[in-house]
Amino acid sequence: MRTKFAIMAALLLSMTVSTASFARPKASGIAGVVYGVTVGVPVKIAREVVSETKRMTRTLEDDFETKSGPRFSPVRLMIYGMTVPYGLVSGSILGSVHGVGDAFKYGYEQPFSKVSIGLGEDEVAMKTVP
Repeated sequence: MRTKFAIMAALLLSMTVSTASFARPKASGIAGVVYGVTVGVPVKIAREVVSETKRMTRTLEDDFETKSGPRFSPVRLMIYGMTVPYGLVSGSILGSVHGVGDAFKYGYEQPFSKVSIGLGEDEVAMKTVP
């Protein structure tokens, strides 16, 4: 009984896979994914590092109420000392995840496009509402 079920499941799977669009890969789609990973991930990491550093700096400046003070006060230097390492670490992680995601999401359907390398739309992963 188990072997009959396994044979029927394999036949059903082979019929559905052969008719699916992902079963016949396009060479340009695969090249678009590879291009999106190799070029898009470093681009997305750089964008996320800058974005996360700016976001955290704004948040801490609001928390410490240093908007009207001098540009290089001790409090602001402390804030910059905390937010730059935070931005490097969190931006690297988020950029890697989102860069690979964009490469696989857009690289196959729209090979060699701006969105496949993370330049399409400006989206912040952890947006905070003021």
